[in-house]
Amino acid sequence: NMSKADLNLRFKKFKDFIINNKYKFGKFWEKEKNTFEVDFEDGLFNSKGSRDYLPRIFDENKVDNEIVPINGKKFVQLGGKKLCTLKNSGSTHLLHLSHYFNEIKEYIKENDICLDVGSGSGLLQFFIHQNKKTINILIDIPESIQSSIALCFTLFPDSKIILPNEIDMERYLKIKDYDFIFLLPNQKNLIEDSSVDFCVNSNSFMEMDIDEVNDYIRYFNNILKTEGYCFISNRVVKRTYFFLYNFKKTSFKKIYLKKDNYYYSKENYRKSSILNLLLKKKERSHFSFNIFNFIFGVFYLKKWEFYRWSKYFFKKIIF
Repeated sequence: NMSKADLNLRFKKFKDFIINNKYKFGKFWEKEKNTFEVDFEDGLFNSKGSRDYLPRIFDENKVDNEIVPINGKKFVQLGGKKLCTLKNSGSTHLLHLSHYFNEIKEYIKENDICLDVGSGSGLLQFFIHQNKKTINILIDIPESIQSSIALCFTLFPDSKIILPNEIDMERYLKIKDYDFIFLLPNQKNLIEDSSVDFCVNSNSFMEMDIDEVNDYIRYFNNILKTEGYCFISNRVVKRTYFFLYNFKKTSFKKIYLKKDNYYYSKENYRKSSILNLLLKKKERSHFSFNIFNFIFGVFYLKKWEFYRWSKYFFKKIIF
């Protein structure tokens, strides 16, 4: 078992490792990466940046009207902590990631290997791990992955965890030796083909350049076992358009494409339009979007968003 001092030191070494890193990613994250500032000290995460993906630790003394209930409850027990969402502090990721877990849990088996690209807070993988005893691989840019590492150390301090700076790039990575594997994008090829049961991307393809998205789609296709699943949940349009995702030369069968229940609920009308796509890897299957998806996909946008994007593109064309 790791002591708090050991975990503190490991987190500090990781932060030293990524200081002034020269990794290059899409335009959105090149601009936004410095919005993160996360620490881990004495068993607890602490997010101090302007971009905060992390929940709050539940405090019995908090007034009820400050807490946003999750499935009717004040907190979620995850690992060794009670986590909650507050109206004016921390992020709301706990709300939609607990929803995502309920959306996909029936497709994940006990002891599966799950991989998440753009894992953010890591909360979805932590829900999966707690409920399905899975091995979880989290891939994200150096600045963002601080959040999920600090949260993982807080919730599952006794787990077998390996960080990007602790991996020998020359050696074979034995997935089954760990509970949690944290990787930077340039380490993703350490995962062998046909070794993963379930792949996820939620809310980050929409922020990548389209070439990067399509690289990851091919990557999912390669690393998934036959009969494995791929869950993609993203905005209809942000930096990239959902129906430009390229599934040609992959072997996926569509299980469903639908509006996300959380984001399309009445109380979340002002939130963005998010689509959920669940695919299964099957030999001789050739799912891909067609010209009709491309043209009519915009009708998945909520009215306010359709109007906003129409105005934006009209201005671009005119000026």
